[in-house]
Amino acid sequence: MWWKGSKAGIETNVGLHLALRLSDFDKFLNHLEENNIRQHNSKGEPDTINVRSDGIRQVYFKDPDGYWIEVNEAEILSQ
Repeated sequence: MWWKGSKAGIETNVGLHLALRLSDFDKFLNHLEENNIRQHNSKGEPDTINVRSDGIRQVYFKDPDGYWIEVNEAEILSQ
């Protein structure tokens, strides 16, 4: 690892996160499971998929430093 800084004192909130969208959300969910990465919903509750009011599924997980990342299946709009 190129960075060996201290992670002590890092506190994160799921409300502040990086968001990404994928074309194959189910494949990504399988990847998380195969690699023992625990997903959470938007409230930070473990092993739960969030479904937005528009029907888009999304999950959150933490990166190795403890920061939240959202991945969703948002549709790509046709141009």
